[in-house]
Amino acid sequence: MALGREDVCLEYKKVLTSYDLLQLGKTKDALGEERSGVDPTLKALIDDLSALLPLVEANDFMAIDGRLPSIAAAAASDKKLKADYAKLAAAQKAREASPVARATIKLAQDLLKLVDGVPAK
Repeated sequence: MALGREDVCLEYKKVLTSYDLLQLGKTKDALGEERSGVDPTLKALIDDLSALLPLVEANDFMAIDGRLPSIAAAAASDKKLKADYAKLAAAQKAREASPVARATIKLAQDLLKLVDGVPAK
C-alpha cells in the first residue's frame, strides 16, 4: 500500500508488446482487403473487428466493452468463432492489453479463414 493512500491498487497487468502491435497492424491490413460475396453476418463481423483494432491498440477498455455485444452476436454463427470470442471476452474482463490483442488477432484470423474458405485445423 502506498504511504497514506488506501485507494492505490498495485496489480501487474500485461501490456502490449511490440510483437502485439506488429500483429495488430498485419491484422488491420488483412481485414481491410476487398472481398466479394461475403455473407452479411461475416461482413458485419469484419467491420466490427476493423473498428475494434484501434481501440485495442489504444488500450481503451471502456470502448472495447461497447463493441463486444455486436461482435458476440456475429460470432455466434460459427462454433470456432464463438470459442475465439469467449477467449476475447475473458481477456477483456481481466483488462489485460496483450491477451486482449492476441484474442482479437486470433478471432480475426479464424474469421478470415472462414471467409476465404480455408478449412479449419
